[in-house]
Amino acid sequence: MYLHGSCRTICCTELLLFLLAISPLLLCTQSAKAPLNVYVIFPYPNEDPLLHPSWYDGPQLFTAASLAAEHINSDPSLLRDYELRLVERDGGCDITTKAAEAVVSALTDTNRVVGVIGPGCSASTLLATPVTSRQEVALINVNTAGSPLLANSTLYPFGISVSGSTTLFVNTTLALMEMVNWTRVAVFYEEARPFFSTTYEYLLQRIDEMGDSSQLKVPILSAVLDTHLPLEMIRDEEIRIVYVLTGPNLASKIMCLADHMGLVSPNIQW
Repeated sequence: MYLHGSCRTICCTELLLFLLAISPLLLCTQSAKAPLNVYVIFPYPNEDPLLHPSWYDGPQLFTAASLAAEHINSDPSLLRDYELRLVERDGGCDITTKAAEAVVSALTDTNRVVGVIGPGCSASTLLATPVTSRQEVALINVNTAGSPLLANSTLYPFGISVSGSTTLFVNTTLALMEMVNWTRVAVFYEEARPFFSTTYEYLLQRIDEMGDSSQLKVPILSAVLDTHLPLEMIRDEEIRIVYVLTGPNLASKIMCLADHMGLVSPNIQW
């Protein structure tokens, strides 16, 4: 604080007493912190089974985001003159327009919006990211939006990934297979969801890049149209390790059928 006027007419003790006297008034008249609004867009459950998303952990994630915001706001060394405020929105998970609509509402908000967290799934994030990029607004992807496409900083310069993409999973898996000489490996994947289909495409790309020197034999099994035939192939080819790149609903169907066929056993690692 700086006081105008000559200090020659006030001794140091009087100045100190003056400041102590008016300190409550200074606290009462202190200007409010400027709000920094962040839209938090996650998928939420829907009572309509036709609209129910395949992944819907929005309530839990928003609770975690609220705790983080509370921690940030309570620490004076982080946002001294600002207050972080969260705006909760349902963005869906699958290929719908809900996420894009939520992002548009964030960008047209008359209050100051500094960023967007979410939407939470690769399909909805791929729809929303171009909108935020055009407005140069940061979009923070959570771990479930891990499509390799979203890791492309040229396409999505304002996208920030918290935990990276599934490229890390693919490269780690291939390195492990080479190190321990796994050859009887299969991969289930779900074609209709970008998170899984683009991970599958990156897996094929990496195997192709490894060239003839690679002895990896990784049959890719589409789990969308029919799960009986891939499971029969796993049994007939004596596959020992199976990666399942699907959502929880389809994974449950695959595992129930695999158990019925006697494929859930110590001889096969899922």
